[in-house]
Amino acid sequence: LREVADDRQAKAILNRVYSLVIDSQSPQERGSGEDMGLPGFRFNFDTNPDFDLFLAMLLFNRPELARLFWARDGTKRAATVFQSSLLACLLCRNLVKLDFVHKDRNLRAAFEHTATQYETSAKRVLRLCSEANTERTLSALEGRLPWCPGWTAVDLLVRADCSRLVIETADLCTAA
Repeated sequence: LREVADDRQAKAILNRVYSLVIDSQSPQERGSGEDMGLPGFRFNFDTNPDFDLFLAMLLFNRPELARLFWARDGTKRAATVFQSSLLACLLCRNLVKLDFVHKDRNLRAAFEHTATQYETSAKRVLRLCSEANTERTLSALEGRLPWCPGWTAVDLLVRADCSRLVIETADLCTAA
C-alpha cells in the first residue's frame, strides 16, 4: 500500500477524486462560495503516507483500516487529529450525496455512521484541547490546514455540516 501512496500517478488520481468529492457543491453554492472568498479544495500531498492511506481507506469504505491510519497519523499533534477527523466527516458526508451511494441503503448507512464517528472524535479532541489550552485550540481552529492551505478547520466544520459539534462547542466556535 505504501508504494501506491508514493506513486505520483496515484496521487494525481486521488487528488482529483478528493477535489470532486470534498468540493461537491451545486453550481449555486459554488458561486456563492467564491463570492465569499472561500477557495475550492486543492489537496496538497505531503510526505505522510499514513494520511494518504487514511483518506483512501475512507473512500474505499474500509473504516477499520482508516481508523488505523488516522491513529498513526494523529500521534503527532491533537490539532492534526481534530482536523483530519473533520476532513473524514466531510468526505463521508459528501460521499453519501453521490447517486450510487445514496441509492445503496447499506453503503449510505456505513458512510453516515463513519461521518458521525469522526464528528464525535473531533468533538472529544476539541473539548480536551480547550480544557488544556484555549489559545492553542483557537489556533487549531483558525490555522490553515497543512494539506489544504486555502482552508481552515472552521471551513471544514461548516462544509461538513457538523452542526452538532458546533452547538456543543459553541463557546470555542464563536471565539474562532
